[in-house]
Amino acid sequence: MSKELTTLGPDKTCETRNRMRTGLKNTSIVLLSALAISTAIAFIALYYAPGLLVYADRPVKSDVIVLFKGKGSDREKEALLLLGEGYSPYLIIPAQQFPQYFINRGRNKRNSIFPPYYEQTHLEVLIAERLMKEKGFKSAIFVSSPYHMRRIRLMTEKIFGKELSNIVFVPTRFEASRPSLVRRTLSNCSNAVSEYAKILWFLMYSPFAPS
Repeated sequence: MSKELTTLGPDKTCETRNRMRTGLKNTSIVLLSALAISTAIAFIALYYAPGLLVYADRPVKSDVIVLFKGKGSDREKEALLLLGEGYSPYLIIPAQQFPQYFINRGRNKRNSIFPPYYEQTHLEVLIAERLMKEKGFKSAIFVSSPYHMRRIRLMTEKIFGKELSNIVFVPTRFEASRPSLVRRTLSNCSNAVSEYAKILWFLMYSPFAPS
């Protein structure tokens, strides 16, 4: 039984080629459009992500200033300035109290009265809350970096509850809270990613953490 070979005429061959070219062109347009939209979304997210971490209150006279230490001296400068301006006569630095709450056992320095999965800033807020109760302090100014304040406030709301209204959150004025676009994309991107990751981690375990 013989097979018949079907051949396309010049017109049909040309038409087929044009359809293929049109299909490839349309596919390229779709891919380029998707790439452009994805790039724009990533750019917008990168631009606004650091700013969304910023939270700031006006300083008011309080019983104590609580300093959340970090790299550099900008946070310390703000705390000392607030002390000098008379907003409070007392200063608490929770990180300096870690030796009282942690028992060093070999390499594991997280064996303490707190669960080992607690994030460090969470521990600082817990220690601040305990020290304020011990000293009878009812109101406080929490001082840290601008991009650190949203996470601190989130944790403070969980730990202090209704007493949150007695606490104000003052970022150091010695760090830019609204950096330029270049600084946002280059130097602050990693900090923003780290902050959001820590916030996500806290939100994951906090429902199961003791009050």
